[in-house]
Amino acid sequence: MHLEEQGQSWSQLVVAGSGEGARPAALEQAVNEGIRHHGLPPSTRAAINQAFGFRLQSDIKRVRLMPDLQEHKDLLKDLPEELGQEYHSRLNRFLVHLEEQGQSWSQLVPAGSGAGARPTALEQAVSEGIRHHGLQTSTRAAINQAFGFRLQGERVRLAPDLQEHKDLLKDLPEELTQVYRSCVNRFLVHLEEQGQSWSQLVPTGSGAGARPAALEQAVNEGIRHHGLQTNTRAAINRAFGFDLQSEAEMRG
Repeated sequence: MHLEEQGQSWSQLVVAGSGEGARPAALEQAVNEGIRHHGLPPSTRAAINQAFGFRLQSDIKRVRLMPDLQEHKDLLKDLPEELGQEYHSRLNRFLVHLEEQGQSWSQLVPAGSGAGARPTALEQAVSEGIRHHGLQTSTRAAINQAFGFRLQGERVRLAPDLQEHKDLLKDLPEELTQVYRSCVNRFLVHLEEQGQSWSQLVPTGSGAGARPAALEQAVNEGIRHHGLQTNTRAAINRAFGFDLQSEAEMRG
């Protein structure tokens, strides 16, 4: 199920003839990614090993406490002495995170960036790390203080910007509860953050009882991967008379 959601298949990941004791690299990576980023149970690896006789290994055999790249070690060594231990720790963790993502500081920070600089690629990497990879929110402040940068947090969007979305909110049924109204509002903001719009997902003329497939998928994705409330689906169904279903309902 997870592989299909990622647009993959078993035969793409497992070389034909892989038998007892094999360790297919692409499969191992897909399992580790699924456990780390997509909510698969950690026991998935053991289950596959037992079922097929494979020897898939975890990618966290060694918990990375320090960066490996020399440029990152040098950065840590040259941090200002007055930087507190907490900020020191945040920077260390961020550099380890960059290496886990296959990136390095010098790729993100143009040579000569000094006090007052705001390197775009670095700002994006920090925001992504905080939002999706569990970095502490104080990582940004730590980097700013250590290097004199002016990295900014992502603007917290409280309402949608697109006129069609503003109109949708304005025309919601009066009897819709405040909680559901808030869920619809947050969903429209989420769509804009994903570069999408309601009209792309909902065919013109969709009325009571409709179940627009692209909208249903966007709602399920948003709930599963982007922190939308689980009652977002119910809110949209109530507001527009749709019949969107959860993934569990579809499987059932």
